[in-house]
Amino acid sequence: MQTDMGVSLAIWSPIHGSGKTVFTFLLSCRLAQIIKKSTNILVCCTCMTDSDIMGMAGAAKDSPSLEELVNAGIPSANEDISISNLLCHSGNVSFIDSSKATPLFVKNHSTSYLHLLGYLKQKFDLVITDTSSEPANLLTQLAMENCDHVLNITVQDMQLLGKNPPATPKDLAYIINRYAGIYPDKKELSELLGTKNLFALPYCIRLQEMKNRQQLYRYIELDTEYLKEMDKLAGYLVKALSLPMEERNKNKAFIHLLKKGGRR
Repeated sequence: MQTDMGVSLAIWSPIHGSGKTVFTFLLSCRLAQIIKKSTNILVCCTCMTDSDIMGMAGAAKDSPSLEELVNAGIPSANEDISISNLLCHSGNVSFIDSSKATPLFVKNHSTSYLHLLGYLKQKFDLVITDTSSEPANLLTQLAMENCDHVLNITVQDMQLLGKNPPATPKDLAYIINRYAGIYPDKKELSELLGTKNLFALPYCIRLQEMKNRQQLYRYIELDTEYLKEMDKLAGYLVKALSLPMEERNKNKAFIHLLKKGGRR
């Protein structure tokens, strides 16, 4: 996708334990299988020390974080440094987290983070941000304020649903994660949340098992109801974000790279 600026999508939920990180990882994998190989995706985590998305991607423990890019002065004097050489790769998807950040560091370098987030949008066609549910996370606040679109993750719990913020112009859709068909059902949730763009991803015991075994890369190859619904969402996002489709069934090279630990 040849554009001067990519598009940014924040994965957000005020509900702790809603499954944002696993959802973000699987969504990026499914999108990578249907968009053109020349379309580059960056998965960026702003959860600081609470993140485990790099482990899901098979990244080495010494993989660079956003903080190292900030310290390196990207973008500025070191813009000639190739970003792609600093990231964990799985095909046309790259991963980076903020595991080395502290609240004080982010506060003192907030302007640099903003410049970096803008620079990454110039370098990637799609930036997907896995955000923190912690209200005090300043890095998540910066990402949310500067993203183009938001996917809201929710669950079937009336008490927890009360934590959902009002809809904003940035909202693309609501996702009911681990949908069990109980009250409130999908129709009731659609009315409650005031949106027709609502996708239900059913609870899957195999997904939970492979997450526990740190084998999510294997789950991507399965034919489950969860992934079928995920593919509907991915198809919706391709159209909503104007991403180019690949004329093939599956990006097998991407899956192969995941099996190898996501590194080139």
